Amino acid sequence: MIASFKKRLPIPAYIIDALQQVVFTRLVLMSVFLAISDLAGILLIFPFVSLAMNPDYIQSHQFLTFFFTDLSHSKLIIYSGISLIVAYLVKARLHQKVLRSQNEIIAGFTKDLTDNFLHKTINAKYEFFSKLSTSRLAGIAFSNTIHASITLQMMLSILTELFFLLLLLITFIVSMPFVALGIIFISLLYFVFLYKPISKKVTYLGVLQNNIENLRHRVLHSLAASIRDIKIMSLGPTIESYSRDISSKFAESNWMFATTQGLTRIYLETLMLIGIVISIILFLSHGSDIQKATPLIALATLAALKALPSLAKLISSINAYKYSCRFVQHLLDTSIQLDSNQQLKRDDSLSFDQQFCIDNLYFSYGDKPTLKSISMTIQKGSSVGIVGPSGSGKSTLLDIITGLLETKQGVFSLDNQVIEPFSSKSFSSILGYVPQSITLFDESISYNITFEAHPDKNRLKQAIEISKLDHFIESLHDKEATKIGEGGINLSGGQKQRLAIARAIYKAPEILVFDEPTSALDSITEKAFIADIAKLHGVVTTIIVSHKLSNVTDCDNIYVMDKGTIIDSGVHESLLVSCNLYKTMYHTQLTS
Repeated sequence: MIASFKKRLPIPAYIIDALQQVVFTRLVLMSVFLAISDLAGILLIFPFVSLAMNPDYIQSHQFLTFFFTDLSHSKLIIYSGISLIVAYLVKARLHQKVLRSQNEIIAGFTKDLTDNFLHKTINAKYEFFSKLSTSRLAGIAFSNTIHASITLQMMLSILTELFFLLLLLITFIVSMPFVALGIIFISLLYFVFLYKPISKKVTYLGVLQNNIENLRHRVLHSLAASIRDIKIMSLGPTIESYSRDISSKFAESNWMFATTQGLTRIYLETLMLIGIVISIILFLSHGSDIQKATPLIALATLAALKALPSLAKLISSINAYKYSCRFVQHLLDTSIQLDSNQQLKRDDSLSFDQQFCIDNLYFSYGDKPTLKSISMTIQKGSSVGIVGPSGSGKSTLLDIITGLLETKQGVFSLDNQVIEPFSSKSFSSILGYVPQSITLFDESISYNITFEAHPDKNRLKQAIEISKLDHFIESLHDKEATKIGEGGINLSGGQKQRLAIARAIYKAPEILVFDEPTSALDSITEKAFIADIAKLHGVVTTIIVSHKLSNVTDCDNIYVMDKGTIIDSGVHESLLVSCNLYKTMYHTQLTS
């Protein structure tokens, strides 16, 4: 039965699962309470109006005469009026508490949904991000999770209004059948002739808006990432024109949805007024006493006026639910994709005292072999270089060593203990990584090194000193609390690379991997940077992946790669003699 429900109504099932059934049940009970209290509020008005208009109202109800025989009509009106006010104040207070509880749960639901989506995204396999852009994922995490909370709100609103209208209809059937028939008839007219076309349009607008919002996120993400190129190449007008076109479509879909929602109230208001007038005429035409019927008519009018916004809210909630469903469906589909692409890390106990080995590693992208028969041994505390021309497989090997890619064939070992970098949590913990291009946030130097609001000051100081950032930071007014700007715009290329080293060192790694560490540096900064890396020898095991041989000449061992395989290894001087490719690369770079 549960499986059938999930299949037929995947979005409500997804919302309930994400919220947990117990919490959702609480929300439903709150909605039922709101509906019952709203109806009770209407019904309490009837005795007050009847008493005010008919002094004999108490005498006509024998059970009331026992309590109110000694009170005058005016006092009865005063006391009943005060009682009605107190009842409404209590009702308002209870509504306030219930609404607060509902909104707290919904806000927590949105937070948990966003956090859960972010957790899945961070723990997804690296290959997954080649299928789905990061800007699209960011858009889903922000926009679509909000629409999921809107969907939950609309589900609760639909339940509340539907239950209230059902109770109200039952009340009318008992007290004024003609009014009940009128409401049913008007509702049927609306649903048959107006609801279907409006609902169809709302669903279409939901799909359109989802596509436009995702496109907006992608464009804004690309704009922020490419602002330098855009300014240099004077691409501003072209980008603006494209962005304006998207914004126009976004604005158009927004006003179309708002207008469609507004039509619901307009049509219902007109139909409801017609229904009330016709129902009252029919009621009186059957010989009812106008004086006795007046309180009942007043109640019916009040109830109808209450039913009008309730019915309008019900239909608007259904439309808003359908509108947001497309966003939630997209969130659900992406969550399913993320679930099936999780990189599961297992807890394992590893020690690194001797060597890290790779034996007979093979790797393929689809049917295309990328690495063949890769074997290497890296001694603890040593420095190792991995070089080769573009397309030789260096980057793929680096991605495998750092645990980004999963291998099918090959053995990794740490001190003779077999490991799998892709799934080992311990190996990740001893690994530091200095990328070719570091990602920096518009935050403090401290945060960009540690990613912590309250970092360990001793470890931070050590990381800054080892990376040779200490003199630069001391020259700043706010020291390590200095903001560096978006993408580190206030830093030089060398400072960015040193910050990347500090980030890796703060983690206290035992193996430090450098990926093309000097590709963005000038020759003078490069020499100083390589000299600083050399000072790490013996302190930490370093692996330097580079196409620049000047980065690895001082390494204890250099592996030369070509066409996905290791063709030679040794120290710089021996490779100049034994390896033609290495010798050619060296002389080419030396003379360039």
